[in-house]
Amino acid sequence: MKQKQIILSIFIFLNILCSNNILYSYDFASVAKDIKKQFDQQNIISDFGRELYSKIDKATNNFSKNLDYNQLSSVVPELYTDYMVNNLIKSDNNIYLFVIWPILSKHYKSIEFTISKYSKIIGKKSVDLNHNGQIAFLKQIKSAASGKLARKEKFDLGFSNLSKLKSKEVRIYIVKPKKILDTDEEMYSYLNKIYGNNILTDYLYKNYGKSIIYNLYSNIKCKRVLRKIFKNKCAAHVDDLPSEVLETASLLFNKNSINHLNFCNINKIKFQKNYNDFVTILKKRMAKKLDDVVIYNGGVLASYGLRDCHDLDFWKNNRSIAESNFPSWTGVECHNKPGLNYVILEDFNGNRY
Repeated sequence: MKQKQIILSIFIFLNILCSNNILYSYDFASVAKDIKKQFDQQNIISDFGRELYSKIDKATNNFSKNLDYNQLSSVVPELYTDYMVNNLIKSDNNIYLFVIWPILSKHYKSIEFTISKYSKIIGKKSVDLNHNGQIAFLKQIKSAASGKLARKEKFDLGFSNLSKLKSKEVRIYIVKPKKILDTDEEMYSYLNKIYGNNILTDYLYKNYGKSIIYNLYSNIKCKRVLRKIFKNKCAAHVDDLPSEVLETASLLFNKNSINHLNFCNINKIKFQKNYNDFVTILKKRMAKKLDDVVIYNGGVLASYGLRDCHDLDFWKNNRSIAESNFPSWTGVECHNKPGLNYVILEDFNGNRY
């Protein structure tokens, strides 16, 4: 215990010395420009993209200042910075999220110092998840190594103690991994040993290129160092695949998703056979177009565990999914009407997402 305290003290001291340089100024001006371009090219009626662009333009003095994420967050509404992070992750496979559980909320300084050794820290965000929200979030985390939801014994063990903690804060670090100066052979050998075979590394290399191997190697090294320092296997989580990073971002960089995590009845959702079957069908059929689909009617109630649904109704974005394609499967129906475009970034109260 004494040795652990000494190590932590050293890390904290070193981090204080270099804390002024811990955040990396990402080019968020370009992200804002890309978002505005997307809205303009797709002729989206909502002003959200142009409003976001205007806010960043003003905050950066006509894009003359390159602010980091937290500097932007202090002057731009969270609604816009959340959207920018999701858009950034969609467009850049080199962006990852390190999630730090509440059990380590007193050690952010040393955690940031450790992460900065392996990655450029673009920004950080804190999200309040109650005990229900923490468990619901865990159920969504995927493990590329096992292909199953990562509710492993070590996570269950760590979260079983969270009900005793007062902290609800989950800290997320937006990072861009640095290339570690180890040989490719060393990296592949290390990763294959962790995953038990070369199936995952071969898949990643084939679909994403060599850079994804460097990223995975750096992230796992960092995660294992954090777990070793704090002697806690639940110290941090980072996704393996870019698609998983985007799923995590959609949960933690969206106020509606956070609300759902905190207040859904996770036990009832588990036993809602119709809802789970229908959602599985929708996810499989729509694949990479899920961002262009909105579930409504009884499916929304079912997603909170209030009651199971008899069918699953949804709207789709005609700008990205051909208007002639009105898919329907048993119990899962598209309710678009021909000739109408549906803006899924704005609700009936005028709130834009």
